[in-house]
Amino acid sequence: MNSKIQAISSFLTERKERLTPDEANKLNLKRIEKIDFSGQIHLVENKPTKTGMIVVKKGDLVISGINVAKGALAVYEGDEDVVATIHYSSYSFDKEKIDINFLKWFLKSPAFVDALEEQTGRGIKTEIKAKKFLSLKIPIPTLNEQKKIESNLNKFEEKYNKVSEELEIQSELINKLRSSILSDAVSGKLVPQDPNDESAEVLLEKIKAEKEKLIKEGKIKKQKPLLPISEDEIPYKLPDGWVWCRLRDVSKYITDGEHQTPPRISFGKKLLSAKNVRDGFLDYDNCDYISEEHYEKARNRCLPEIGDLLIVSVGGTIGRTSLILENSDFALVRSVALIKPLFISSEYLRVVLNSKLLQDMINLTKRGGAQPCLYLTSINQFLFPLPSLEEQKRIVEKVEKLMATCDALELEVQKSKRQTEKLMQSVLKEAFSNSDTSKSEKKERKASKAFQRSVLAAYLVDNSLEDKYFGHVKLQKMLFMCEAVNSLDFDSNYKRHAMGPYDPKLIRSVDSQLKRSKWFECKKMDGDKGRYVYSPLEKQDEYKKYLDRYFNLENIEKMFALMKPMTTLQAEIVATLYSVYKDLKPTQQNISSQMLIEEARNNWHDRKKTIEVKKWERAIEWMREKQLIS
Repeated sequence: MNSKIQAISSFLTERKERLTPDEANKLNLKRIEKIDFSGQIHLVENKPTKTGMIVVKKGDLVISGINVAKGALAVYEGDEDVVATIHYSSYSFDKEKIDINFLKWFLKSPAFVDALEEQTGRGIKTEIKAKKFLSLKIPIPTLNEQKKIESNLNKFEEKYNKVSEELEIQSELINKLRSSILSDAVSGKLVPQDPNDESAEVLLEKIKAEKEKLIKEGKIKKQKPLLPISEDEIPYKLPDGWVWCRLRDVSKYITDGEHQTPPRISFGKKLLSAKNVRDGFLDYDNCDYISEEHYEKARNRCLPEIGDLLIVSVGGTIGRTSLILENSDFALVRSVALIKPLFISSEYLRVVLNSKLLQDMINLTKRGGAQPCLYLTSINQFLFPLPSLEEQKRIVEKVEKLMATCDALELEVQKSKRQTEKLMQSVLKEAFSNSDTSKSEKKERKASKAFQRSVLAAYLVDNSLEDKYFGHVKLQKMLFMCEAVNSLDFDSNYKRHAMGPYDPKLIRSVDSQLKRSKWFECKKMDGDKGRYVYSPLEKQDEYKKYLDRYFNLENIEKMFALMKPMTTLQAEIVATLYSVYKDLKPTQQNISSQMLIEEARNNWHDRKKTIEVKKWERAIEWMREKQLIS
């Protein structure tokens, strides 16, 4: 692109008219509620304000100071004036100097972000005010060249939108397929019935007899009889050998967590809430901690055990479920209900709870607005389609195979979405490349230790985007193992911490560098205590050119392959043991498993004592097998 460097102020003029809150409210003009990322202006009427407002007139370019680089900019075409908050700015423009659609494309391109970073040092993270915006110097070609570039980008955008729409349709179809699989599973259509199976009625009688026995033994309380199932309640006919019952009929009991939320402490026993119940797994990374006393009290009310099913019963993720598969050493709060199955498959129970049948029941029976609740009374009364135990197992096996196929399809769709977005960014970058202004492209990156570490982190992040366990904790353990095993020197300062080897400054430095390089961005999910999730940025692949320069890639790939399948806890245990091993090695010739475990549990952090000894033993055996320790 042949162009001249010009200040944006040479063709844009800010409309500086301001209104006080009283003036704005008296005029009663329509107000810009938002500009979405597709460039559509959304207006609202009769919305009073307590802050000053700007005036927007017909033909003005309006930009969001917060989201302009994401596409939140538009030309206002209305006949009547409107107002907007001071988080927006409004501009008239010189049509003899600038094609406004060309400018809109430029402001959504990587070239605009580069200009911001190079000339203001602040990037797009902070709000862009008019003074800074107008002073930016950017490459502007001739008007005819602007129109050509705009036309080419418009044509590409049509293709991009078509592909994006098709990928969204594919995602929707996969979701519908998942729902259809579960619906078939709970209606007897997924696998054939076997007349040799013991019927569900016999199974139900066995469950009933067992519950009566438990009541006599004082192990569970006798409850009020459930309402009989009426014909009007039955949504569809079940196959022979199946039976309709209530959820409580197939449960030892159904309860929820502590209603009086115990006080949190820095370290202690795990306390899980709705935020820890993910789709199909429990996230222990961001749990709270309570004292031993409150832990015992909570577990006297609600005792989680392997095979129990947890369901979110309060909040925005109501109805989300997860089985307890390997670790039940935690307490629960009111936002999570626990279903303890009796003589039925836990996995089949989760299939039913995730099906449209039960999710519809949940949505119909939940109460409340912004903070909806699902009460135990309703959960107990849910209808439950019960087949024989043998058929439950066949259903679960079939569902798992079909869902694995869906997962593979979804991964391909997500991969295609990322590639499509990267292609769009590449086209924009090429369209607005300018040899006179691309200073950052001319400079060779300084190979500082911190930068090298960020290149390694980028490799780990890029190859873990689909890893449900991956976040800050697992990333730091992977970095530690890559550094320690391969003798890399990044000036990291790992200390003994509750979650294993930990450098308090490392993650902040890595996240900052990843975002500054436009490789990856890290965000918290589900509020301040949510899980950290990485997403790719426009220069996602750029780090790859540094890999061979700084590392023996074969060694890095080997370590990554070892750690990728690990849960967060497994990564923590392995990293802790390797750190202990390194500490002991200079003074000990023969390091036994007992020495490693005792050092990790007794001389590291009190939290390590809560991890079962057999998990330490399995990890040591695995590390020796992989020749990480001798």
